[in-house]
Amino acid sequence: MRRRSGPIRQCVGCYKVSSKSELIRFVTRGPSGVVFDERQTMPGRGFYLCPSRECFMAAPRNKRARGAISSSQAAQWLFHRVLDELAGSLREMLRGCGHAGRHTEGEGSSRVAGAVIVAGAAPGDVDLAPPDREPGPTAPVYTIPKDILGDRPMVVIDDKAPGFKALIRTVRLYERLCSGGRS
Repeated sequence: MRRRSGPIRQCVGCYKVSSKSELIRFVTRGPSGVVFDERQTMPGRGFYLCPSRECFMAAPRNKRARGAISSSQAAQWLFHRVLDELAGSLREMLRGCGHAGRHTEGEGSSRVAGAVIVAGAAPGDVDLAPPDREPGPTAPVYTIPKDILGDRPMVVIDDKAPGFKALIRTVRLYERLCSGGRS
């Protein structure tokens, strides 16, 4: 049996059990509806969904989410609201983070960036290795829409930067939501 690290939760859409960090949390706020809990720290009763449109659309069938997401239209609206909130968070997090342009290493340096975030290109289309160097360990490449990065084609993030883990979690959730839930 495989051991999981950290807390695990169950998606109310597909009933899959996953690590808490891989799911999106919502907190029910009485009759007024549901609130997206991006940091997963709000007090109150909540439920979790996988970052996929299918799980959002299946949520109204679950009694835990039914009070907050009563119809497929409400689920669709919530899905787009979460996308918008994650995009806004990414804009904020990336505002002063990393450096723009092509990643190049200094002389004698073997340091690899923690992550590379590319605007609007497929990850396979980006060549991060300098042409005169042997291929070595590479940083993961994440793709997000161009409007989030503004005028920068790419951002290279150091894994020691403050907020790195939160940024990568947000990017992964955003990518999974945009790709239909595929990792």
